[in-house]
This record gives sequence, structure tokens and C-alpha cells, in this order.
Amino acid sequence: MDRSDLPRVFEYPADRAELDSRLLHVEAPDSAVEANVREILRRVREDGFCAVAEYSERFDGARLTERSVRVPSARLKKAWDALPDALKSALRLAKSRVEAFHRRQKREGWSFADEAGFTLTQRIMPLQSVAIHAPGGLAPLPSSLMMAAIPARVAGVKRIVGFTPPLRGRKGNEAILAAAHLCGIHEMYQAGGAHGVAALAYGAGPIPRVEKIVGPGSVWVQTAKRLLFGLIDIDMVAGPTEALIVADETADPRVVAADMLCQAEHAPDTSVWAILIGRFAAAALQDELLRQAQTAPRRDIIARSLRDNGAIVRVARRADAVELANQRAPEHISILARNPEALARGVHSAGAIFLGHWTPESVGDYTAGPNHVLPTGRSARFFSPLGVDDFVRADHMVAMTEAALRAVGPATIAIGEAEGLHAHAEAVRVRLLSKGGRGR
Repeated sequence: MDRSDLPRVFEYPADRAELDSRLLHVEAPDSAVEANVREILRRVREDGFCAVAEYSERFDGARLTERSVRVPSARLKKAWDALPDALKSALRLAKSRVEAFHRRQKREGWSFADEAGFTLTQRIMPLQSVAIHAPGGLAPLPSSLMMAAIPARVAGVKRIVGFTPPLRGRKGNEAILAAAHLCGIHEMYQAGGAHGVAALAYGAGPIPRVEKIVGPGSVWVQTAKRLLFGLIDIDMVAGPTEALIVADETADPRVVAADMLCQAEHAPDTSVWAILIGRFAAAALQDELLRQAQTAPRRDIIARSLRDNGAIVRVARRADAVELANQRAPEHISILARNPEALARGVHSAGAIFLGHWTPESVGDYTAGPNHVLPTGRSARFFSPLGVDDFVRADHMVAMTEAALRAVGPATIAIGEAEGLHAHAEAVRVRLLSKGGRGR
């Protein structure tokens, strides 16, 4: 990595037009990828597990059978037992903190009776089955499996399924299997990618279908989720990782650079921005980025991320920093500035916000407690982090006395007739002319 890989420096609001074009530029779905994914979905829908096995061999070089596609529970436990004690302790700590946070999200149903004679109820019930995709690519993510499995378990989902690309001795997959054991997942399939998503959406031989599929993954996985939405529910269509650091002259350039690099190392398409308020020197940040990246094991990925998708933006006022942060609506915001809470109060569009010098984003990825599955692609304007609510559904129940129907019946008839729905009105009239449904 050299200086040509460093992010470009912008001035705001002077460069507003160019920054706006970057913010508003949304990559159109790749038509070739979408066409290929549609074909994969069709084949799995029509040919079931035979298609899953064929694609696993073509894309992953793995020959799967109806028996070998499921990872035995004993294999999950073996992976857990093989972990170093220090990593076991770390994962247990992460699990306990994530679980404690998500227990506070759990909602209860309610019911009340009003004076008119209605009894109105809202029930909150867990989904019956959920599948969690755990990628096995550049950086296998056991933490992402935990971030989905734990709130699903808190919500009360009875059947929680994991799926990941074929194992084939990949070291990272061992950690995924161990995390599945820790979270009480006993149903795990080694079939990832779009064909794995299709298998769990349609059902394919030994792989029963589920009601919802969540988790990160490649553009193929996310395209499959998007195309299958409606047949199944999904969490979101996840895009590349995003981070935005807001810093003023009180911030240490070493810390700002470290927070940028910890997200830039995810993948070449990661987007990392820094907004520098007032006298914070952009040159000092660039020097630190270059110095720290030289020794980073994933420096080639970092270089591409910073060069192609990074930005350093200088602003004069704190209000400008907040305005630009809201326009960016990123997955992560880290505020390394004087009185970070005051700045955060102005932020209305972000997945997660990290306040102050002692709060690195990487702690949020693992051990803070809140979920790290966050909205991307500026969807933080209207989407929320993954949580317990993603694994429950609500329904409403209505029970009425005769007095209640007589109280609201005329209004119901009037609205039905105004909408031209005569049978709606008659469903009320026939009851008012009868006695409790006895047919008179």
C-alpha cells in the first residue's frame, strides 16, 4: 500500500455536489448475477437436492450426498471442544452479553376489554423456523451466526438452522461449527451460496424448508434472498460494510486510523469515510493510515477499500458533520469528538453509533451486546439492526358481545355500503336481525 491508495480529501459543503453523487449512486443489480441466480432457484425448485449437490460440486468442489449434507451434532461439539480455552471464554462472554441485551427487546402480548363490549388482543408469537447463513469466504464469521441465533433463541424460535459452504477442512468453518454448538443449533447444513438459500426456501430432499432466512453473504446469497422474499421472509438485503468516523481536534489520529482500518479490512468493496471537524489535520490521518496499513495482514484488501470507496471530508462546523452523517446513513458511526453524546442526538440515520475514545467499533462487532447485523446501503434511513422483533410475528384477535355489535354495526354498514361492498354490510345486518348466530 502506498499514498496512491489513500482516500481522497474533500471539503464540505464546497464539494457537496460530488459527495452527493457518491452518496446517491446505487449500484444496479448485476443482471448477469440475477439471471444466474434465477436459474439456480428454478433448478433447486424443480430438481431438489440433486440440483443442490450439482451446484455444490461445481462451485465448491464438494460432493455432497443426502446423508453428508447435514453436519452431525457430534461434529459441532467436536469443533467446540477443539477450540483454544481463551477463544471459548471469549465466545462465552460475547454470548452472555448479546443475550442480556436482546432479552431487554422481548415484547409481550396484551389484551383489554372496552366499555362497548369489545375484547381486543395482540399476540406476539415466535416464528416456527429460521435459517442463518454463515459465510465461508474471505473472513468466515462465527460472530454473525451468534448475532442471529441468540435473538432467535430469545424470541422463542423452536427450529433454528445454520447453513454454510461445504467444510472441506477450512479452518474458519470450524469456528462457525463451534459457534453453532455454543448457541444450541443442532441442525446445520454444509450447503451455502444461492443454492443453499434455495434449498431452505423450497425444501430439498433432506433439507426441510424454513419460514425465514437471515445472515450476511455474497451478492449471490443476497440476490437469492431478495428474489425469494414473499415465499420466505428475510432480514434485509445486506451490502458491503460501511463505517463513518466523525473526529475533531481532540481525537488521536492513531485511533481514527485504527477505526477506519478495522472496517476497511472486511472486503475491497467496504466503504470507510472520515469526517474531520475544524483543526483536525487530514495529513496526520493519512500518515497514520499508511503507517498502520503497512503491517496489516489484510493490507491489500485495505488498500483497495480505501482507494476505491474511502473518503476524508473536512468540515468547519459540528452541524455540517451531523448533516453529512445523516445523508450518508451508514452502517456504523464512530464519534471521536468533544461531547459525543450531543453530536449523536442529531444523528437520525445510522445502524449503530459508537461514542468516544474508549468505544472501538470492533467491540460492537463482538462483545458489546447490541447486534452487529446492521442496515447498509443507506437503508439505515428506514431499517433497524437485527433483533428479537425480526424473529416474532404479531396477530390480532377481536371478540364482541351483542351490545358491541349493536354499538358499531350501523357505522360498519355505512362504510361498507359507501365502498360498494354490499356483503360486508350484510354480514352485520344478518347478525343484528338474528339472535347470537342461531339462524333466526
